[in-house]
Amino acid sequence: MFGTGKIAECASYYFERDGEYQIVAFCCDRSFLDGSTFAGRPVVAFEDIDHLFPPEEYELFIALGYHQVNQLRRKKFLEGLAKGYALASYSSPQVQGDFTIGANSLVLDNVSIQPKAQIGNNVFIWGGAMIGHHAVVQDHCWVTGSANIGGLTSIGESTFLGLNSTIGQSVTIGERCLLGANTLVTKCLAEDSVVVVPDTEVHRLKVDQFLRLTQVFR
Repeated sequence: MFGTGKIAECASYYFERDGEYQIVAFCCDRSFLDGSTFAGRPVVAFEDIDHLFPPEEYELFIALGYHQVNQLRRKKFLEGLAKGYALASYSSPQVQGDFTIGANSLVLDNVSIQPKAQIGNNVFIWGGAMIGHHAVVQDHCWVTGSANIGGLTSIGESTFLGLNSTIGQSVTIGERCLLGANTLVTKCLAEDSVVVVPDTEVHRLKVDQFLRLTQVFR
């Protein structure tokens, strides 16, 4: 497994919990190698893995986040392929249905994927997300928890969907778009579009003041 951070910790939990794969080692670029173990497994330099763990005998999983709008994970995905590895995927056994999923993708518990959806390569989908029927999530995307994608919608390559974001039905989202938390998109977006909404304003009253005020109306 490539990665020695929080995403690798999460991914390794699910891989090991369900037992389809046994994690034999973690790896990272030699310049970031700091220590010899991670999560109870050895850590080796990515540059050496094809000699230590030949691609004819082992599979690789790239457990990186959405840095640079998923471009770092995309880069390592391609480097893993170039080394000759098959790239493992994880789909929670709780998630059943008539859909397809590509290489190095991650689908966690409590995701709802409706019939005929297509999940591309290197796509990470976090718990509580919903992918509508016949929707297409193209390669290298990141779908955060509780995001909602309507039926017949297409999500362009390397796009990021924030917490609780919603995309309506039959919408086309271009490549490398960034949709922030709680956004609503019902019209098509060009590539490199950014959609965000402001945070909820902090109330002018402090907690004790607010409680005294609300008690007046009880």
